[in-house]
Amino acid sequence: PGLLRGGLGWFPDLAAPDPFYVLPVLVTASTWLVLELGAETGVSAPGAGPVRQILRLLPLFFLPFILHFPTAVFTYWLTSNSFSLLQTGLLRVPALRAKLGVAPPPSVKATPTPGQATPTPGQATPPGHAPQAKAGILQQLRKEWREAQATHEAERRQWRLRNHLQLAAKGPLRQTFAQNPLNPPKTAPSEPPKRPWKDTLG
Repeated sequence: PGLLRGGLGWFPDLAAPDPFYVLPVLVTASTWLVLELGAETGVSAPGAGPVRQILRLLPLFFLPFILHFPTAVFTYWLTSNSFSLLQTGLLRVPALRAKLGVAPPPSVKATPTPGQATPTPGQATPPGHAPQAKAGILQQLRKEWREAQATHEAERRQWRLRNHLQLAAKGPLRQTFAQNPLNPPKTAPSEPPKRPWKDTLG
């Protein structure tokens, strides 16, 4: 069977979009689960910084743009996400990890900020003091934007210097002056005319 008759159920034509938009929604949900559970990176922590929070919104953001994709794309995409989720679910079983010799993922320990008490073993963490980064998404984006601007300015200065050196190497020799030629030359003060007859007569 080809693309025109190789579909299943309500999408017999793999070259046409899903008429009921079921596959786009399933693909979006499975992609969100893959990013949330860390199936691609092996990280099982639900929050891994502002970048991960932005990645959580990407599947929902791209949903309106993929609604009319061919069902063949969604079939491949959904199959790939299903295998990724199945692999993640199996590797979450401690007995299976021990049998396969897979080491457990390292636990991330948050560094306490100044003025924040470190909870002792067996002591519950007070509400509102979860070990998470204090900087929000906007602060992180502003910091990255400033760093990008500084990098751009440094590259621009290097480009100007390199361009100036190349022009100086290719162009003719320029005449140099000991002083600014645009300024009028400094003249010595004129001496008064000599009057020997007056000096003789007194």
